[in-house]
Amino acid sequence: MTETNWQSEYREFLKNQAPYAPPSHLSSRLFSKVHSDLNPPTTRVFGKLLAIHGITGIASLSLCPQFGTSWFGGSGLMDWLMQWGHEVCMLGCGALFVGLSAIVAAVLLKPEELRVIRRNEALQLAALASLSLSAFVCMGWTSLNLYALLWWMGAIVGGLASFELAYLGRLRWIRI
Repeated sequence: MTETNWQSEYREFLKNQAPYAPPSHLSSRLFSKVHSDLNPPTTRVFGKLLAIHGITGIASLSLCPQFGTSWFGGSGLMDWLMQWGHEVCMLGCGALFVGLSAIVAAVLLKPEELRVIRRNEALQLAALASLSLSAFVCMGWTSLNLYALLWWMGAIVGGLASFELAYLGRLRWIRI
C-alpha cells in the first residue's frame, strides 16, 4: 500500500464517521478548567511569591549580621559592601534580599504563574519589598530614612533584574 492509498483510505474513513459533539456542560467545564489553569489569579501567584520570599528571605538573612542572625559569624557581606559606604550597602542588601527570592521564584513557579508575575512585575516586587521593610521595622530596624529608601530601591531594582535574568535563563535552558 502506498502512502497516497493510505491517505485516501483515511479520508474515506473520516467521511463515513458521524460527527459527535461532547455534551455542552462537559465542554464548558473543560474550557473553564483549562482557562483557569492557564490564567491563575494574581493574588494566588503573589501568595506563592510571598511564601517563597519568606523562606528565601530567612535563608538570606544568614548572610547579614543586621539582626544578629548571621550563621557565618562576623559581618558577612556587610564588610565587603560597606567599603563603598552605607548607601551602597543598603542598595546591595535590598537587591540581594529580594533578588534571591526572585531567582528562586523564576526557577520554581509554573510558566503560567511566571507570566502573571511578568504582567505586573514591578508592582509585585515593590509590594514584596514594602512588606519586607515593614517586617524589618517590626523586628526592630529603626532606620526609616534615606537608608530605608535606598534599601527599598535596591530591592526593587535587584528583584526586577534578578527575576528577568532568571526568567530568560529558564526560557533558554529549560524551554518553558
